[in-house]
Amino acid sequence: MSIPITLLGYGHKPLANYCYNGFLISLFTTWLDMAIGELVRMIYKSRSEDLAAYWKRQQRLQKRAGRKSKKQALRQQRELMAKIAERKAALERSKNGLVILNAKYLTNSNTMVDDASLSSLDVKIPLQFLVHDSKLRLPRQVPKQQLLGFCHLEVPHDSRSLWPNLRNFSWTSPPTKTILSVRYQWKDDVYEITFHNDEEIRLPHPAALRLGPSRSVI
Repeated sequence: MSIPITLLGYGHKPLANYCYNGFLISLFTTWLDMAIGELVRMIYKSRSEDLAAYWKRQQRLQKRAGRKSKKQALRQQRELMAKIAERKAALERSKNGLVILNAKYLTNSNTMVDDASLSSLDVKIPLQFLVHDSKLRLPRQVPKQQLLGFCHLEVPHDSRSLWPNLRNFSWTSPPTKTILSVRYQWKDDVYEITFHNDEEIRLPHPAALRLGPSRSVI
């Protein structure tokens, strides 16, 4: 074993230098490959994040455009129904009939409602428009979101109100339901009632909460 060591260490210095230089080159090549790989990974990650941000921005723009067109359609529908609804309200008021005082179509979410979103609708005009002979009847088979002045609501999401999903160990939004809250005047009294989205709408309703005489209830 002493002969090779002597040859490498003293008898053949150029051979030892060659081996050392080869080691350095191999080390440098390995480092260069790692550096290039890391650079490629960073570029790919940056491009992926840019692409994801681009698609998210496009989705926001499309959603905003769809929301704008939906709001415009709702406004036009309310304008078409407004005069007839006013005449019906005046007629019902003259005979102590059914007058819609306030009506909201919304979700039961606890999150803050953004005015720019479509998570809540004022449907006083559409409901008064549907009143006939001091009654309002809408069977449960009629989808409310397809009525004039209604639409599919946007459910607001809030990360602070997430619920744990134990099935797949993740966080999900709490279940939300669409409801219709109505305050109406019937004869000389004011009533209030809330319907779920899959319930029949029937006004006046025997289960409605009486708030008091119309002259004293705001």
